Amino acid sequence: EVLFALGMNHLHGTLSAAKDADLAAEWLGGAAEMGHPAAQAQLGLLLLSGADGGGGEGASGAELWLRRAHEQGSFDAATALAGRYLRGGRVGELGGLVVGRLRRAGHVSSKWSWR
Repeated sequence: EVLFALGMNHLHGTLSAAKDADLAAEWLGGAAEMGHPAAQAQLGLLLLSGADGGGGEGASGAELWLRRAHEQGSFDAATALAGRYLRGGRVGELGGLVVGRLRRAGHVSSKWSWR
């Protein structure tokens, strides 16, 4: 939680932290590595916006973190992934994302799949 809070403080420039997206990405990266879903989602969004945090992950790293956050139930991550899939013409992946979300909510049988 502390790493996430520090990252968010640098992201928004709150408390005594200067606004710095790259530094925010570093702090959020630490929290994301520890499995914090909100940090994973925020880091993915930051990487999509061009922040680096010294990791050089870029868009491919962003998608990885968004997927990890989505797997833990992050709606923000699911929304960001859906947008990427739509813009990239990756309809099959979008379908899988939606079906997985519906399955976890109990609206789709585990026997049904997107193909």
